[in-house]
Amino acid sequence: MISGSGTVALMVGVFEAPTRVFFAGLLVPVYWVAGALLGCYIRAAATVPVHAPRGLVVDEMVHLALAHPFRALLTVPMVIATAPVWALAPLTVACGLSVPAWALSTVWGRGVAASPRLDRFANTVSLD
Repeated sequence: MISGSGTVALMVGVFEAPTRVFFAGLLVPVYWVAGALLGCYIRAAATVPVHAPRGLVVDEMVHLALAHPFRALLTVPMVIATAPVWALAPLTVACGLSVPAWALSTVWGRGVAASPRLDRFANTVSLD
């Protein structure tokens, strides 16, 4: 994704709008396959022994990509779809970025206690 964004940023200053759109559309499948192969490489590196040579990891990556091409290509949209999970959590920890409690309570509503004991406690403490 970073290399795709960098390529598009470089194309903005060089090409006119129609040519830029053409090349950006032309590069989408290239970056999609590169993302799928990166996902296969990560899975292969996680499944082979720790001291395995890099060639074995690459062989396993190619095997995964050829044995399960649809699953490999679905890696890219899954990474994009789960971006809030893996991108916002580090920002929350590092920068203190969080959603205010009042915003969450308006979206989710007031929670229901898991046990009667907790329900009695919630009745004694004002949450407003």
